[in-house]
Amino acid sequence: MVRNAAQKKKVTLSLNWVILEEMKDLIQKQGELSQNRFVEEAIQEYIKKLRREILRREFAEASRDPLFLGDIEQVERDFGRADTEASGLIK
Repeated sequence: MVRNAAQKKKVTLSLNWVILEEMKDLIQKQGELSQNRFVEEAIQEYIKKLRREILRREFAEASRDPLFLGDIEQVERDFGRADTEASGLIK
């Protein structure tokens, strides 16, 4: 099921009270930020961080995979001439 990005779903969370108080303090100092927005943006940033970490691990694994490395070498051979010609057009 595809959800509209603007659709919201109410959830209940338990947070460490120290973190919650720090969040409330920061929100109050910021002025225009709501708790909902704060939590949503924090979760979005954490998701980005985790996805980058997963991608980094996948690249590290691929860099040790002989089949993947062989494919890269083949692509470099196949497109080497085209790359050389294209780089001559870039000024």
